[in-house]
Amino acid sequence: MGVAKQSPFYQLLGFQDGLDGDENVYLQLEIREDHLNNNGSLHGGVHATMLDNVFGAMIYYKTGCRNLTISLHVHYLAPAREGVLTAKGSFMQLGYKSAQLDGYIYDEDDQLIAKGSGTFKLLREAKS
Repeated sequence: MGVAKQSPFYQLLGFQDGLDGDENVYLQLEIREDHLNNNGSLHGGVHATMLDNVFGAMIYYKTGCRNLTISLHVHYLAPAREGVLTAKGSFMQLGYKSAQLDGYIYDEDDQLIAKGSGTFKLLREAKS
């Protein structure tokens, strides 16, 4: 669907974003072999990148503001080896200058495989 502007890195990983029936942003990824670590499960950096991108897309969709990650925390709960993953989130706080979000990544069986939180700086355009 293209809720947010997609960077070359976003495209390289193969993320797809969209809106659910309640106008909530989600991000999906079909796991490929090049997403896996040496143990054959999804590399932890992919989880982190997925959460970071769904948070950024949520902020952009809600405010129209580009944004910068201040902090990102990820908790890895279960391995993922194949299939489609879905990341969703919710706003804990949305202010004029910053936002705090919580997010979750689920596998195709609706098993929670990772959760995280992030704090972001909103880049508001200067008024002339």
